Amino acid sequence: MLLFVSPASSLLASNYSTPENTLDTYIAALRAANQPAVAQCFYPVANDFYLPKPVDITSYAVTKKIIYGEKEVNRWNGIGIKPPTKIGDVELQVKELFHDKNEMFSYVMRKISGEWKIISHSAWRSPD
Repeated sequence: MLLFVSPASSLLASNYSTPENTLDTYIAALRAANQPAVAQCFYPVANDFYLPKPVDITSYAVTKKIIYGEKEVNRWNGIGIKPPTKIGDVELQVKELFHDKNEMFSYVMRKISGEWKIISHSAWRSPD
């Protein structure tokens, strides 16, 4: 009898069909301390993502979804934030509860080869 054990990175179901599904995949990978799965959520692939242990995210919710039009692209790119955004990119503003604190995160995603990938993310303190 031959027993085949899959590496941890393949045990996590990945779904990049919508920005929300990519977020779900990303959060599940953080919770599982699955660095290869986290890396695949980004474009370009974030092979240098530091993840020494599981991230204890108790809950999360998208509080705002912004589909980038000309106004949002001009605002983002006018500030000089890298990478530059394009029309059709999507920003999810997400409230995450971990370590008994609410934190806000913004994830900017782009559809690349039929999959939504994180191109930029940032954290900011949530007013409780």
